[in-house]
Amino acid sequence: LVLRPPLRFLESMTQHSKSSMTVRSLTANLDILHIARSTSSWDYGSSPIARILSGEDNGPECLVGGGHVPTSTPGCEFRPELCKASELLREELRGAGEMLHHALGTLDGLVFRAPGDEPRPTIMVNCAAYETMAQPMEEDAMFYATRGYVYVLVWQSGPREEVADRIFERWAADAARVLDWIGEQPWCNGCVGTHGTSLVGSTAYAATQAAMNTNPGRPTVCALAPVVSFSRVYPTIMLSGRGIATELVFRFMWMAEIGTRMSEIQGLRNAMNKWHMLSFFAFNNFPGLWKAAELQPLSEADEAMWGRPNKIIRQGIAALEPEDPFWARSYHGEAQVEVSRDVQCDIAGLQEKCPPIQIIAGLWDIFFQQCLDDYAAALKAHGTHENVKLLVFASEHLKAASRFAEISVNHLLWFDKHLMRLEQDEPITGWVRENGVFRPTSKNVILEVFNACEGEDCWLEFDAYPPPATSQWELFFHGQGGKLGELRLDGDQYSTQTSILSYTYDPRDPTPNVGGGWLNYMNGGPKSQRNLERRPDVLVLTSKPLSQAVTVAGPLRATLFVRCSAPQCDVVVRFCIVQAATGLRHLGNLLDTVAWSGLGTGRSLNLCEGFVRQDFCNEAGQTSADPVRIEIELLPTCTRFHEGDCMRIQICSAAHPKYQRHSLRSPAQRAGDWLGEYELGCPATIELINDSKHRCSLQVPVM
Repeated sequence: LVLRPPLRFLESMTQHSKSSMTVRSLTANLDILHIARSTSSWDYGSSPIARILSGEDNGPECLVGGGHVPTSTPGCEFRPELCKASELLREELRGAGEMLHHALGTLDGLVFRAPGDEPRPTIMVNCAAYETMAQPMEEDAMFYATRGYVYVLVWQSGPREEVADRIFERWAADAARVLDWIGEQPWCNGCVGTHGTSLVGSTAYAATQAAMNTNPGRPTVCALAPVVSFSRVYPTIMLSGRGIATELVFRFMWMAEIGTRMSEIQGLRNAMNKWHMLSFFAFNNFPGLWKAAELQPLSEADEAMWGRPNKIIRQGIAALEPEDPFWARSYHGEAQVEVSRDVQCDIAGLQEKCPPIQIIAGLWDIFFQQCLDDYAAALKAHGTHENVKLLVFASEHLKAASRFAEISVNHLLWFDKHLMRLEQDEPITGWVRENGVFRPTSKNVILEVFNACEGEDCWLEFDAYPPPATSQWELFFHGQGGKLGELRLDGDQYSTQTSILSYTYDPRDPTPNVGGGWLNYMNGGPKSQRNLERRPDVLVLTSKPLSQAVTVAGPLRATLFVRCSAPQCDVVVRFCIVQAATGLRHLGNLLDTVAWSGLGTGRSLNLCEGFVRQDFCNEAGQTSADPVRIEIELLPTCTRFHEGDCMRIQICSAAHPKYQRHSLRSPAQRAGDWLGEYELGCPATIELINDSKHRCSLQVPVM
């Protein structure tokens, strides 16, 4: 379900064979579409999508996830003038003997278009290592073809060594080869659009950069629409030099090695891989992940996870700086293209050549910060927000990617505007679903509000990001002793007496991450923090219940004064909402929580967090007796706090295996403490100091 493409409005099942594809409607249970390889016809008017868009069938049940697309939706109405042909061609590159080769590998693919060689815009999608994503995306491709586009869908072919070991560096070479081939076709009008979700969105960024090449026959990328994706690899995997995102790295690479390779999951002999694929989505702890994360050296976890050494794992986790040759951009002579394992597209560097870009992100997404960085870079390149759009769902990575209907109508509007050059009568920037019905948006930044009640505005719209805050609250910390404390809004009443909150971090029992997991379907997004907050290695500070409703929208900042017995340690700050456990609306919270040791009732849910790896040594190299000031930027949120809800923050020193736990190894290693073989260090005592000179606080943007 998660890997189905955005344009699968209708619940359907697809049967594939070497010669044909049949789509059956689950609601009608009859054949409505048959496309034979290369030449058979498709009756557009009989397709379920056409019936929805022409107004013949507008029932909410027709859309995946519910919802209703009005027949007047700009960019979604039935346009017979774009679909003059009665036939639709499905051309196989392999069948035509035209598999695309370059120095770093081979690409297989499909082309969907109406017959004839008249020039028309092209949509290009490279599934790269995610081979199995290509099959369900054929519906996506066919629909665009009926609207007058040529849809080119490719994926990497070849052995695992050629695909998984080159997963980042070959995206640019892939893009250059496909774009050059498209430019040679008589039906190409020189204008290409590209989109994709997660990794596939990164290949779209790579195509945008490759289109800047001086090759005169290479078409231009005129519109870009990545979904929960990233233009750079290093900042997320290596946490911008602060550590390593262990869970993301091994889940991501397992998908490239096994999970999305057809040869690895077909047939009875691959039953174990199918079981792992099921557990990838169904289990909180992916089998073998925790054990692999504890291996020494960590670089050998690849063989434990999928049975063979991987070049990206072996070399990448030791490349600690973005300037390292492993990450740096270089010119590949044989492929005749610049390649990089990090920067897939220098968006700001494109300047006026940067195409219109629509970025769809998620509040709990793996790549949320990267999406915001890409948005800022696009604003810098364009110099205006007119052709730069940001849509943020209140979802984590996999659930944001599965919001097919909303992604679909926004993609259609974006490509029709910038590729087909279709003008709309009204200044509509996109569409969002509210109470089961789509409504238009008029701004270029649209944020979904988490925890909004029925009847409240569940979307906020702005001209640019970050949104302007009505006020900036500063919540001061006040310790109550032990591991519990209070958040106070009134700084004038701050206690002048020293209060110390403390906990002990043990690398042999690292604090786990609960919620917000990376590529973890069962542990993603907002999750109950009850069990985590009961741990002795987590500080918990809570505000009094709010007297009125407020919306927190934008990034948060924590200022801490910390003393640590170890020369270096991690500090994690997590912002939570504690939903009031009163009234019918919160009946579920009463069932979910029980008052415990001062935590009170109410359901605590994680909203956003920040993470730093901090040195605690003075100039002499000794552990400092004075508290160290730490500024931590938390990721943004967009959350409605109702009357009676509380704000809460957690402070701990691990979120394992989301971030690789600090080993506290001795002797201390300032960077890459996970490298090589070592002994785990002694537990560290961390103290949070609060007094008149050291005022710990949290800045919260409130609307």
